[in-house]
Amino acid sequence: MAAASAAVASVAFTIADDRISESSGLAMSRRHPDVVYTHNDSEDDARVFALDTDGSTRAVLTLEGVQARHWEAIATGEDDAGRHRADRPGGCEPLPLRAG
Repeated sequence: MAAASAAVASVAFTIADDRISESSGLAMSRRHPDVVYTHNDSEDDARVFALDTDGSTRAVLTLEGVQARHWEAIATGEDDAGRHRADRPGGCEPLPLRAG
């Protein structure tokens, strides 16, 4: 029996923004390859942080009319049927971000 090889973990970046106290999910932007989205799990406003790949904050997107209550994950793109997340209850449109 061959010995199992251990995966080597590496840190891609460290989140530098003190407002992100409990990051609960990361999603790469499909439009901007150098942007990663995250949000806090709870005890925060309804907002999404757009991070650069070095962990610095590029933008904060405030979601009006939304309550941030125990958010667990974040995703970008389409579901398995090719529908945007906005077609699903509780979903939201892809987030706009003008890079640069």
